[in-house]
Amino acid sequence: MLSFNVLPPFDTTRIIYRPPDLPQTIGFYASHRWATLPARMLTQATVDYFCKQGINAQLGAADDSTSQSTMVSADVSELLEVDTPKGPTGQLALTLRVQDDHGKSTFEKELWGRVLAQENTVDSVVEAIGKALYEALDRVRPRIKRLMKSSRGR
Repeated sequence: MLSFNVLPPFDTTRIIYRPPDLPQTIGFYASHRWATLPARMLTQATVDYFCKQGINAQLGAADDSTSQSTMVSADVSELLEVDTPKGPTGQLALTLRVQDDHGKSTFEKELWGRVLAQENTVDSVVEAIGKALYEALDRVRPRIKRLMKSSRGR
């Protein structure tokens, strides 16, 4: 698994929100921040998800010479709180890619997830973003599992 690429303005430790009455506007919380950069956080969360689903995944680099033949990467285009009439939600959008051991693209899918936070707190929104990531990954899990299995079978 390659480190995810998080696109601006979401490539910051500042947590971003979108107010309900200004859908084209984003704001940054003054005091709430991610504990680590979103690229690292989302990559590790995806590795953890795949491992829990029985998909052998580990962090690597593009020039890594390990025996892993299939590489997964992503561009994250949204990572934020979106305030809705029902309450705050965690939302993310990403393009997930799989490449074989020759660097050839074998799969690419745009994924999106939004989950309603249980409470009106930043911690609850962060939890909702994690759930949104897992729900998005659930939609491609069978395909990723097949691709990873077929690469090990070579």
